[in-house]
Amino acid sequence: MNRKKIFLICGAILFISSVPLGPKMLVELIHASLMESRYKLTSFNNDYPSREPYFEYANHSIKIDEELKNKDTFVDPWEHRTAIGNLALIVDGEVKDLLKKYPVRVEQSGLSRYWGDIAFIKMADIKKNKKSLVVVLKKTREIQKELPNGDITGGASSNELEYTTYTFGPEGSINRDDFRLTQRNALQTKILNAGVVGPHRLGFYTNAWQGYPTIFFPFMYPLLPMILGFIIILVTLVKLKREKYQGR
Repeated sequence: MNRKKIFLICGAILFISSVPLGPKMLVELIHASLMESRYKLTSFNNDYPSREPYFEYANHSIKIDEELKNKDTFVDPWEHRTAIGNLALIVDGEVKDLLKKYPVRVEQSGLSRYWGDIAFIKMADIKKNKKSLVVVLKKTREIQKELPNGDITGGASSNELEYTTYTFGPEGSINRDDFRLTQRNALQTKILNAGVVGPHRLGFYTNAWQGYPTIFFPFMYPLLPMILGFIIILVTLVKLKREKYQGR
């Protein structure tokens, strides 16, 4: 076996070793860049001091109405004093949606009381030059508590998480979308990240970019083998084709 075929095999091995993750990460990187250039999302939940859950937008009044069930409280795993209450989305004086028996961070104020369950997001579609207000409701209730051994109970799996978004258009329209975490589209992924209502930072094709990068991951693996393997295969094939052409 000549040297060029050995190089070709080595390049193929390097490239194939990265296939389970490398191409997805590359596609995710391109996709994230395209979404970033298309949409700009700003969460009002990040305002400091915390913004009150009342908005007026496109001739609509929108607010969250809170009703605590009782005075009993507990401390959640993140050391927030928490009570249980009903949270109603009120639009123009009418109940649009209701979250029953949801956790409320009683020592917080404004939207911070509903962190992780409700988000208000300003969304700009740069391509269409259109702005909207998006209200996100996590429809799967999670009341998480820490056990004495450190385990956390009360969470939902990714397959159980469901969401509803209400998008208020500048002309006064209201569009409702219901979806599962596992069946979200690209824009819904971006909305969940902006509102911090997902179980963690989400990618669309893969979550691999959402963790903290190290020298080994993702650079040493899978990106380096994928890039080196592709270059070796490409260069070797060009040389083989050139030799075949010269040998005619």
